[in-house]
Amino acid sequence: MRTARWYLIRILLLAAIGISYFLCIKNYREIEQLPDTVTISCSGGFQKDGNGDETWGNSTWEYALWEELEGEVVSNPILNRQYKVSVTAVRGSCRVLLPQAYWMGDSDGEGCFLDRTAALGVFGSTDVVGKQLLYEGRQLTVRGVTDDRGGIMLIRPKPGEALKNIILSVPDGASQEVLGTEFMAIQGIQGTVTDNRPFTGIVRLLVLGFPFTILLFYLCRLNKVIRGMTATPVLRMLATVMTVCLALFTTGVFLTCLHIPRDYVPTKWSDFSFYTGRAEYILGQWKQYFQIPKSKLEIPYVFCSLKSILYGLLSQVFFVLSTGLDRAFLYE
Repeated sequence: MRTARWYLIRILLLAAIGISYFLCIKNYREIEQLPDTVTISCSGGFQKDGNGDETWGNSTWEYALWEELEGEVVSNPILNRQYKVSVTAVRGSCRVLLPQAYWMGDSDGEGCFLDRTAALGVFGSTDVVGKQLLYEGRQLTVRGVTDDRGGIMLIRPKPGEALKNIILSVPDGASQEVLGTEFMAIQGIQGTVTDNRPFTGIVRLLVLGFPFTILLFYLCRLNKVIRGMTATPVLRMLATVMTVCLALFTTGVFLTCLHIPRDYVPTKWSDFSFYTGRAEYILGQWKQYFQIPKSKLEIPYVFCSLKSILYGLLSQVFFVLSTGLDRAFLYE
């Protein structure tokens, strides 16, 4: 007979599983709201127009050039306050770096976006839309305030200001390699393509893999129970076949929901060189990701990814502890 201690530990473990998995999904949903992007490390600059700005080839994709400067001083002349922020100058689509700033046009040289930390530092409040500040002699009007990014300000660059980093939005289902190659061909540049969302696949695997693991575990348990209830070989075989079919169906649903990129699916499953090549490519992408310059605008993605991975692993650990509870000598 199970003891009170057994029931108490079981309830605590189930609560821990539910809370950790909920937090994993919560952070994953925040990740999914961010645009999927790649960075193009360009070995040659864009062609310039008469104003010294980069000329863009015709393209239907969202992309932008950006440059971030740390420790820049912005001031509020009315309150006589100064505050140091990280200034990110963006030419092109602001939505690629900051989704909330999607409506800032290329010609909006007098607007800016602040995060909560910068707004509090400059104005002492977050209700600052429409207020003005000074930066390098430019009078800028606050267009909006985003969540905390460690003190940032997003602006449009001055005409002719050089921006070194290129970021490209990747539509759902598109190949990052193919898209980056086509983009560089249109722009007439050469470089390498680096995924800006390397943690997303790991997080998605944890979010979908947890219920998949539970289903397979209890399917095996159900098969064991059914086989123990009958001694008829035909019925025992039928129970095993049904369990295998359900397991295959569950695996198919799992792989479908996982959204495996086309780049990771071989044309022939017997092509083993494909898998080794993919492994080398993934390792190279991770190395490039840690080497490329990053903006403070990427802070939410990194934090949400790490938290989601942590909570996903914790839910798996708590589930393993729960399944082994019956063997923990907690019976009278």
